[in-house]
Amino acid sequence: MIRQAISRFVTYWRAFFLLLLLGFVFGIVFANLSWRYRMQEGGLFSMALLESGAKPVPDFRDYFVYLFRRRAGTGLLIGALGVTMLGIPVIMAGLLWLGFLAGALCTMGILQSGLAGFAAVLGALLPQILFCLPGLFLFLAVVYRMSERSRKRERMEWRDYGSYLLWCIPGAILFFLGTAGECALGPEILRIFIGFVTKN
Repeated sequence: MIRQAISRFVTYWRAFFLLLLLGFVFGIVFANLSWRYRMQEGGLFSMALLESGAKPVPDFRDYFVYLFRRRAGTGLLIGALGVTMLGIPVIMAGLLWLGFLAGALCTMGILQSGLAGFAAVLGALLPQILFCLPGLFLFLAVVYRMSERSRKRERMEWRDYGSYLLWCIPGAILFFLGTAGECALGPEILRIFIGFVTKN
C-alpha cells in the first residue's frame, strides 16, 4: 500500500512539474510580448535588484514571521479546499501562476540586464526552489489526492478526514522548515548573486 501511495505521489509530482514548466513558458512569452510596451521602464528592474542587494540582511525572526503569515493562510485555504472538488483546479491554477511569475521574472531580468539580470533573479528564486518546493509538492500531492476522491464522489468517513489531516502535516512541516532555511540563507544567497551582477 505504501509503494502504491508513493507511485501515485510521483505521478502527481510529475504533473506538478509540468504545470510549473508550462506556466514558465507562458511567463517567457508574456514578458517578451509586453517588453516593447515597457521599454521606457527599462532601468527599474536593475535598480530594484541593486537596491535589494544594498539593503542589510533582514532579521531572521521578522523575516520568518512575515513569510509565515503570508504562506500559512494560503496553505490553510488550499488544505480546506482539498476536501472539495475545488482543490484540483486551485492547485493547477496556483502552479501555473507560480511558473508564470518565475518565467516572466527571468525573462525581464535577461531583457533588461542580460545574463547578469538572470543570475540576480536566480539568486532570488533559488532559496525557494531548494528549501520550499519539496515540502510544497508533498503537501499538494496529499491535497490533490483528497480532492480527487471528492471529485469521484467516494464515500468518506471521519477517519478519512483525520487521515487526510495527518498526511498533510509532514508536507506542511517540511515546507515551513524550508521557509526557515530560506530565511536563514536566502538573503545571503541573493547578496552573492547581486555581488556577481555588480561586478560584471
